[in-house]
Amino acid sequence: MSILGLSRQEIDESFQSVLDFAEVWDAIDAPVRTYSSGMRARLGFACAIYTKPDILLIDEVLAVGDARFRTKCYRKLNELREKGTSFVLVSHSSNAILNICNTTVYLSKGNVVMCGETDLVMSKYEEDLLKIGSESGKGAMADISDNSHNSEELHILSISFKDDKGNVINTLVSGKPAYLCIRCKAYKTVENAIVGIIIRDIGNQHDSILSINSERDKQTLEIPPGEHEIKLKMPYCGLKPGIYTIKLSISKRPFYIYDIVESFRFEVRRSRNMNQCHFYQPRSWEIEEVKVET
Repeated sequence: MSILGLSRQEIDESFQSVLDFAEVWDAIDAPVRTYSSGMRARLGFACAIYTKPDILLIDEVLAVGDARFRTKCYRKLNELREKGTSFVLVSHSSNAILNICNTTVYLSKGNVVMCGETDLVMSKYEEDLLKIGSESGKGAMADISDNSHNSEELHILSISFKDDKGNVINTLVSGKPAYLCIRCKAYKTVENAIVGIIIRDIGNQHDSILSINSERDKQTLEIPPGEHEIKLKMPYCGLKPGIYTIKLSISKRPFYIYDIVESFRFEVRRSRNMNQCHFYQPRSWEIEEVKVET
């Protein structure tokens, strides 16, 4: 605090407040070299906010400490902002930036990629993180050329996502409606067909994010001869932003598989309703008066 320009009297006046905020009471008389990195960060942050700065530069410090300490930091930052302090937060944490910042600058290798409203900039940042270098990975439409799983009765020809007007959607948006469309060709009438869908996160192929089965939904599917499109209507896409794969099959009881697609890759982008969320929950708000008996 002395290096930052405070007098001895000013330091003495704020000493206890700094100590209480950093929560290093028992260690304050020990050499700083014996502190953990978290203790040093908390003490440095506490010293900085009690110098009454006009501009405060924060570099990833909110990543340290438990949830209670981080909450205390957010409250103090809000207090400083209300008093007119400007601050610059440097962080890779989307949640921290979305909680604190009104304006955000997205840098990559020293170059400004985007600058503006935090929600929009963070959407761009997270979309770029999800890119895997291949446009084919976005899965606007996949024509199925591998016929190694085909039966003689039915072939899956393509998989795509479409909007309610039948246009192919390049990427899904969290909270927005979409149709999963399965174009297939039946060479005879297929009765009691079951469509099974397993969705997995590209970063974790071991666990299923979502499992859908038309039989469990009590939907009996009958596919007459010819080309047809099976549509799964999703009133809302509940998936968080990311890259996913779909394993899809059309089968019948007990174990007969007409055709199967092992991996159809697609991307989900964020909407403003998906800030700091892992799934989209359709919702509405209301206030109801509680009648208290006297």
